[in-house]
Amino acid sequence: MHGSILARLSTTLIRGSLVVPRVLARTTRGQTRHPHTGAVLDAHTAAYFALLRASGLPGLDRMPLVQLRDSYRISGAVMDVLPVRLAAVEDRELPGPHGYRVPVRVYTPEFTDDALPILVYMHGGGFIMGDLDSHDAVCRRMAKGARCVVIAVDYRLAPEHPFPAAPLDAYAAFQWIRAHAKMFGGTPERVAIGGDSAGGNLALVTALRARDAGEPTPCMLLLIYPGTDMTGSCPSRAVPEVEFYLTPQAIERFMTSYVPRGHDRRDSRMSPMFTETMRGLPHTRMILAGFDPLRDEGLRVAERMREDRVDVVLSEEGALAHGFLTMGGILPNAAQALDRVVVELQRGLAR
Repeated sequence: MHGSILARLSTTLIRGSLVVPRVLARTTRGQTRHPHTGAVLDAHTAAYFALLRASGLPGLDRMPLVQLRDSYRISGAVMDVLPVRLAAVEDRELPGPHGYRVPVRVYTPEFTDDALPILVYMHGGGFIMGDLDSHDAVCRRMAKGARCVVIAVDYRLAPEHPFPAAPLDAYAAFQWIRAHAKMFGGTPERVAIGGDSAGGNLALVTALRARDAGEPTPCMLLLIYPGTDMTGSCPSRAVPEVEFYLTPQAIERFMTSYVPRGHDRRDSRMSPMFTETMRGLPHTRMILAGFDPLRDEGLRVAERMREDRVDVVLSEEGALAHGFLTMGGILPNAAQALDRVVVELQRGLAR
């Protein structure tokens, strides 16, 4: 079963890079239009999802956990069709909570005489999947394009390690990196934090915890379609399904794996949308996807930031779906969107 799922996934991804452009004519005849915004789903994305549905692969809600994690890692690798070369890429371990050693991967761009900014990066994956390999291509592009050191954090995953393991790891890694920024060629004042989806959640939760503890906050937040509401109260959660994977059933699987039984899902340490105030957070760059069940919770957080006088720049890839960050190897518009994310990072770090 394990081998057959992974073999089908690899075949589908490889076929996708060849077949998707040729099925666009069929796809665009029946365009998927967002019922709230009127945006039209990117034709390459629609074709790719159609290919996934036809492949017979089980969705995120049904795939066994081991295969789920392997498939996520494989898809990230297959999508990486244009490797980026850097001055150095190094795996390390940092001191974590209760004696745990947090694995990280340090991406250093070409040598420069100036101290570089640092981005501490938290990968997505619904708190139950993702690792240093699943987002390797993304981190390489960020390091090279934004001319910053990127340090990816391999936080512990649920259900083996439910909340609060992931935010504890994220916070410990950020604080240690900030305190030792010079070791990585940077300075403590220019250490940012970011992430996509679940990683965006952890980045925001980390910044809020540092603020509440009276400790230095990141110099910048990079939030890419972050999950901020474990209660699922936002309207976009009810938008008719346009994705193959991120269905309501898949989201609930993530949440029940991550949130301990009986725990209040409005706890701001897991649902930062419900924090008392956003005041005191650093400059924030938030990038959302138009076809995304998490879209509205990102919009609400951005609105709250503005109300609380946080300097936030919001942009939206209206025609793309959740997860576009790691789809650039197959979807041309996703690759261009990643380039725009890198520009947003570069601009934010330059402030």
